[in-house]
Amino acid sequence: IAHHAHRGPAPLSTSQKRLWIISQLEHDRTAYNNGFCMFLEGADAAVLERAFRTVIQRHSILRTHYLEIDGVPMQEVYEDFDFRMQFADLSHLEPEARFAEGERMWQDALSDPIDLRHDLMLRAKLVRYDARTELLMVTQHHICSDNWSNNLLMQEVSSLYYSYLSGKEDPLPPLPVQYIDYALWQAAWLRTGVLERQLPYWRKSLANIPHVHN
Repeated sequence: IAHHAHRGPAPLSTSQKRLWIISQLEHDRTAYNNGFCMFLEGADAAVLERAFRTVIQRHSILRTHYLEIDGVPMQEVYEDFDFRMQFADLSHLEPEARFAEGERMWQDALSDPIDLRHDLMLRAKLVRYDARTELLMVTQHHICSDNWSNNLLMQEVSSLYYSYLSGKEDPLPPLPVQYIDYALWQAAWLRTGVLERQLPYWRKSLANIPHVHN
């Protein structure tokens, strides 16, 4: 897969198409929001926000938006973006109420729709529990992430955070390709006739499935 200095709309990968179609059918509901949360100790909020901003700049899939051109779904990368980590302070509450409110905030974060047309695909919120403890909440849309990439995301955020905290610069090597490069490669590969060769098999295999599934 080669890197392309591509600008403007580009085709979706087959995985992106699948999730885009589901988003249209479900009117951008939140079934495909995913994320994770973790407790931190004594986090520097400004440095953490900078680390997330670097990761979003590093991975263009996190600042990709999805549009429809002449009935065809396409993707386009935002070159400029405005990422701001949200903050909340629960330190004034009693411990039991603090955890209950933190759980409510986490459920709210997961149930807040992500607009594929306009939003960044990543959100982060830092909730202060007491003088030394914070809860970090990260939510994304499944069109740009899964459990494996969530682990990679936090590895990179952690590496950037500790580097910035010690006054150093970005320690991560440049990426040789982006996800949009894969989508362009796949679109070219499908044009070689591989799809046409496989479609008859699947049409026959799926010929008798119910029209409507529970």
